[in-house]
Amino acid sequence: MKLERFITVQLIWAVLLTGQVTGLTGCKNEKAELINEAAKIGVPVAVYDAFVQRNQLSVARQAAFSRIGKNIWEGRFSQNGAAVSELFTESGTFITESGRLVSGTAFPEVSQAYLRTNYPVYNVKQVYVGDTPQSTSGFRALVVAWDNSSVRMVRFDNTGRFIREDIIA
Repeated sequence: MKLERFITVQLIWAVLLTGQVTGLTGCKNEKAELINEAAKIGVPVAVYDAFVQRNQLSVARQAAFSRIGKNIWEGRFSQNGAAVSELFTESGTFITESGRLVSGTAFPEVSQAYLRTNYPVYNVKQVYVGDTPQSTSGFRALVVAWDNSSVRMVRFDNTGRFIREDIIA
């Protein structure tokens, strides 16, 4: 009992001092502790829990979260050297498949022109290549209205031609 209390106190101090939870592979409550820490920095518990359910705990430990629009959360992590992103609602519902993030320079000009013309009040938040982290065909652009009222995923083929739009929020 005293040893468990000591480990818990050490864990709390490690979190308070570093802002991270590390070296806890043997702890039964590791998932609960990580979820609690995510909630302390503003990530909804349901979002973090859903992220942990979809990914390994080691991935979740290193993920970065950010709000997109008014009620969408992105969990970003590294997989095989590539940046990957997944989107969730505030209630933890998984929205879209993960994708490998690419820079704007890798995004075809024809796609960029399409977005400028057809989404003039939207900002491009992220650009993904492929439908999965392993896929290399097609592009997806996550666009957010300037007032954060709308979030959409605009899909293009591998040449940059428009395929369809998915309304996310």
